[in-house]
Amino acid sequence: MEMNSFNIGNIKNKGISLWSSLKKTRIKFSGLFSQDLLNDNWYEDLEESLILADSGPRTARKLIDALKVEVSINKSVKNTEDARVIFEQLLFNIVNPLAPKHSELKKIEQINDTGKPFVIMIVGVNGSGKTTTIGKLANFYKSSNKSVMLAAGDTFRAAAGEQLKYWGEKNDIPTIFQKNGDPASIAFDAVKSSEAKEKNVLLIDTAGRLPSQLNLMDELKKIKRVIGKALPSAPNHTWLVVDGSSGQNTLSQVRLFHEKLVITGIIITKLDGTSKGGFILSLQDAKIPIQFIGVGEKIQDLKNFEPADLVASLIGK
Repeated sequence: MEMNSFNIGNIKNKGISLWSSLKKTRIKFSGLFSQDLLNDNWYEDLEESLILADSGPRTARKLIDALKVEVSINKSVKNTEDARVIFEQLLFNIVNPLAPKHSELKKIEQINDTGKPFVIMIVGVNGSGKTTTIGKLANFYKSSNKSVMLAAGDTFRAAAGEQLKYWGEKNDIPTIFQKNGDPASIAFDAVKSSEAKEKNVLLIDTAGRLPSQLNLMDELKKIKRVIGKALPSAPNHTWLVVDGSSGQNTLSQVRLFHEKLVITGIIITKLDGTSKGGFILSLQDAKIPIQFIGVGEKIQDLKNFEPADLVASLIGK
């Protein structure tokens, strides 16, 4: 097994980042890799810690079985600190495929070169943090020298439109807003407006809903179809925002939203303070890239997903 280097010190030095955000999750592994004995009890403790961190029993068992095999092959492993190196690599092998394969900024430039805006539709359940995340995304893209427009497509929650307008004003970005308007119509108008005004990126907010609410899921499908009528190449992405504190419950959300809409990226919010960060390991089955992670409340606290950072931040040292 090819090994990668995980510099714990570099992760710590990032301050308020994934390291500090996953503190409560990392506690689950406290002291496990400072023991001398590498025996069945230790493996059981490690598996229990993975489950307590909400990685899920199946993922935990898969990791422990793989670790046992690698340790048996590598005769130089004498203690738990040696085993840590292998365990880190196993974790990395799981989460590395979840990183985006290509630069989104380059994709945006390619679409913009055709004279079209890059359209991203944001979906998720109630309370996942979609609107706030859009504000952070707007800041991210503007900081990357992209012109941005927002579309307030959440007409169900009374304060959603005003909240998005606030984020627009905070970032000096225009917001398409229609009080009591039809979400699909708002999305259509926003696409046309962003194209006419030659914006680089259009971020479309939608109302939160449970995937079991079939009529509301059908509404999302309609919005997506209408966006495609306004601009045949759009939306370029449909991103699902999930609440990191929900742990394993996010897995069913990902599966059901993907079945209805074909999700092309995941944004994980509210990782700061959660003790359930291990659920990210279970997202391997979804095979959908994690685009961003939310590690705090500030507008800058939306970070690109870095697998090596996650590994180091999960188990610490």
